[in-house]
Amino acid sequence: MSQVKIGLCALLSVGVLAPQLFAAGIGKGDVFGQGGYYTELGEGGGTWAIAGGGAGANLGRHLALFAEFNYVRPSLTLGGVSATENLYQAGGGARIFIPVHNERVRPYVPAIGGFLRAKAVVGVNGIEYAHVWGSGAYVGAGFGAEIGIAKRFGLRPEFRYFREFWFPQYGQGSQNNGLRAMVGAYYRFGVK
Repeated sequence: MSQVKIGLCALLSVGVLAPQLFAAGIGKGDVFGQGGYYTELGEGGGTWAIAGGGAGANLGRHLALFAEFNYVRPSLTLGGVSATENLYQAGGGARIFIPVHNERVRPYVPAIGGFLRAKAVVGVNGIEYAHVWGSGAYVGAGFGAEIGIAKRFGLRPEFRYFREFWFPQYGQGSQNNGLRAMVGAYYRFGVK
């Protein structure tokens, strides 16, 4: 018997003998939108609005994978000099749900990572002088909760700590720490 057949037989056996391991959430997915605040810590940091969305899939009762895309527009003005950035985040991760006996509120720990792309524009007295592109990556973790409002719809307040790693364009790269507080709304598919 091939290894694939052995694996399928083992999976089927576990599903028959211990069906509680295969929660009803397998195969269910969701789409979500989210918005909140993005804070970079340290020198040159600040707090700005962040918005985005994505999609996810439940792999079981206590694990969901997701992909997301977010947009932030940081800006800073000192005197007549301004710097504005368009920051794009594309990534994803896992939500690990903490077992509780409440189906309406499901706390979780997200583990995330992804890529960053930014375009900075520097201007003096309203005239743009420089455009600089940068790329990087980020990783992070936090805590959140799914709050079910209806069978298919709910909210996800979430708080994350993250670390950004900017790739060196001219010499050494830079790193930032940050915080993110968001509230998302999700719509779930495959609910009976």
